[in-house]
Amino acid sequence: MKRQRLVLCLLAAVVAAVLLSSSPQKAFAQAYDRSGPWWGRLPRPMLSMAYTPEPSDYDARFTCRFPDGCKYFDSDFYNTDFNLLWGPSGRDDLRKLGATVHANNLHLYDWSTCRDHMPFLNYANMNGLTVWVPFSNYNVENPFDPARRLNIENIFREIYGLDQNNNGRKTPTPGVVIWGVGNEFDINEFSPRNVAHVVRIVVDMENAAGITDANKLVFTSPVSFAALAGKPAAIHQILELQRAFIDAGLSDVWYKRFLASTATTNDGAFMQNYITNTFPASGDFSAGDGLALFLSEYGANGEDACKLLHPDEKLRCGLPGEQVLRDESQRDYDAAEFKVGVELAKSAPTSKTGYFYGFSVFQWQDAFWKCPGRICTESQFGIQKRGSQLAEGVIGGGRCGIPVNSFRYPVPNFVPKLAWQITIDAFAP
Repeated sequence: MKRQRLVLCLLAAVVAAVLLSSSPQKAFAQAYDRSGPWWGRLPRPMLSMAYTPEPSDYDARFTCRFPDGCKYFDSDFYNTDFNLLWGPSGRDDLRKLGATVHANNLHLYDWSTCRDHMPFLNYANMNGLTVWVPFSNYNVENPFDPARRLNIENIFREIYGLDQNNNGRKTPTPGVVIWGVGNEFDINEFSPRNVAHVVRIVVDMENAAGITDANKLVFTSPVSFAALAGKPAAIHQILELQRAFIDAGLSDVWYKRFLASTATTNDGAFMQNYITNTFPASGDFSAGDGLALFLSEYGANGEDACKLLHPDEKLRCGLPGEQVLRDESQRDYDAAEFKVGVELAKSAPTSKTGYFYGFSVFQWQDAFWKCPGRICTESQFGIQKRGSQLAEGVIGGGRCGIPVNSFRYPVPNFVPKLAWQITIDAFAP
């Protein structure tokens, strides 16, 4: 009998261990803590813009490595080479984003070590805009590669004002508040382990350079809103990130410095329930202060909004001559989304939804380069569209093989769509 009881006890222990390892909410018995000084850098509510200022002749086919004749090195336009897009001597996007739209954050997507970003960051800060600096998918796809690791380290050094020996300012450039690690690893088919490894590189750099807690930043890594593995939208992907962080020895980062983020086009009522009930009931996300959440892309394109708001006129929504209907639909759909987002983001930090920080409007201009010469849903998320040409700039280059003063870029005026005003209304102080 004693042997039988011993066997049963051992079996029970094994079963318990298996259950524990497969249950994130039980396996990670740590509480979320948002008392660290890095959280104080984030504006609340965080009213962000997915800032995509591509020149009017931009085409993804132009982004390649020199000297093979391509015009644009990448999609990083947040630098001195393209100052007429964002700066005071050109279209002055950053002033409009701060003074007119009342945004307080910029969600950026691409960041090259071959550019000078300091004037952009300084002018953004001058206009009341905080910034998340991205480690582009190019680097996150394989951070184990020595060349890409060096890119990551040099981006860190740029933001902290460090030389190659990690001597220098050791404080982040004013206004920089978040490290963005890749974009939607689940759609772009790279491992959450890669995301964790980039974070590990940054943490190791912090330790090597002696960065104090007061000068560290929050991390985020946006995921898609797909419902996978039988779980609600985005939850499986966030749990995968959690497991990758824990496995990489980054438990403290996950529970103290990580902002979960996801891109969604779902309507306001759905997101009200998701933020209030679904998200905090998932995993261990409500432990302690709760896992912080941000909507990295929020908004709809005109055609899909039209089909959702006018289900009996779906065919009409896609007709070339119905752009007014599409723009009206985007305006109405976004208005309902943004109303919910702003109200929840203004919740008291200690309330049930106090973990929700805000959202990033997707996006600054229509992505005309995605479907040249035709109408498609992916090209119509913008709150502005291209207008006449305003100016022409010269790409200074001179780094990483980028030719010096060899290419020109057209700077278009922007024409506000109907969603422009409802963004201003939603962000109004």
